[in-house]
Amino acid sequence: MLSDFACGWIGGAAGVAVSHPLDTLRVLVQTDARTSLARAAWKVWHHEGHAGFFKGLASPILAVGAWKACLFACSARVATMLRGSRDERPPVWHAFVGGVAGGMVGLVVQMPFERIKVVAQTSPPPPSTNGLLHEVNIMAQIWRTEGIRGLYRGTLLNMILGPMSIGVWFGTNEWMLRSVRDARGEVSLRDEFLCGSLAGTLAWAVNFPSDKAKAIVQAAAARLPRATDWEILQPHVRAEGVAFLFRGVGATLLRAIPQTGATIATYSFARRSVGGASEPSAAGNRAF
Repeated sequence: MLSDFACGWIGGAAGVAVSHPLDTLRVLVQTDARTSLARAAWKVWHHEGHAGFFKGLASPILAVGAWKACLFACSARVATMLRGSRDERPPVWHAFVGGVAGGMVGLVVQMPFERIKVVAQTSPPPPSTNGLLHEVNIMAQIWRTEGIRGLYRGTLLNMILGPMSIGVWFGTNEWMLRSVRDARGEVSLRDEFLCGSLAGTLAWAVNFPSDKAKAIVQAAAARLPRATDWEILQPHVRAEGVAFLFRGVGATLLRAIPQTGATIATYSFARRSVGGASEPSAAGNRAF
């Protein structure tokens, strides 16, 4: 479990670090109907400089280890239970089911830092406040005005498609890695990155409507802490219909390429480095 936590932290932090500027832009596009990807990038650069692209970075870096450990460790445990005592290679759907289970458990850790990150990305910090202090202040403000419920705003929306998308990520990645391994007998770090990126991009396409609704609620609740999720989403539904759930999908899929590929490849590399796995897999563990 300790190695899962350490390697999960390393893999998750790598994914966050390489993709956070794109993550900032996607959140701005998701939460503002008037903003395109190019306009959001110009606005951040003009008003805040390069530091503006890294707003909200501290909370995911600090918490991503626990979240990724939940994903990978729970996925491995569920897949092991499904396999039982059989020695043959398990079917790919075991990876999918394990990913769904890991995604459900991971929500407990994921949602508080997601809420803090989204609020930080959509609200510029005071001039004399650094990034980490800004996020601490946001957490304190949420706690004062909304309590622990505020840290979990958007959880029900994220549960609609979020865990299933993790299953798609792990399952599709495992299927592609097996195809490469069966054809060539080995899998390189480049293969892991490419397979992780393709599988992760597909997973984000599945999860996008749920994540979009969650981001809108998390950002708006900072101004309307007593409003329900539906009260926050209702104006968007009236103005655009269900099409609002797909605005900003391009920015999200663009960000998914480096994030998911770096996470899977770095996690697998870290596991092999500490002797935790003899070969790479979708969940980065022995279960597959």
